[in-house]
Amino acid sequence: MVISSIRWLHFRRASLSKVSLTGSLASVSHGTKDHILPIDRCGRRVVAELRARAYEVTFREFDGDHEVPPEVAREALLWVAGSAQ
Repeated sequence: MVISSIRWLHFRRASLSKVSLTGSLASVSHGTKDHILPIDRCGRRVVAELRARAYEVTFREFDGDHEVPPEVAREALLWVAGSAQ
């Protein structure tokens, strides 16, 4: 899951190069056991690319699969509320 302070972003790696993200905030979470989008090929690469584009990134890896556990969702929503101030 990728959340920006402006909007929710769902994107493929190929589309990331077409989006101007410089200077924004992002929160990313990814399950370490994700069998659909493996963390090494997806989450960690997306975070590296966002940081390379000057995003301020919070990255939360969790012990889980292709899901968003309630506590991770709660953290993300609190992050959005805090970054909107």
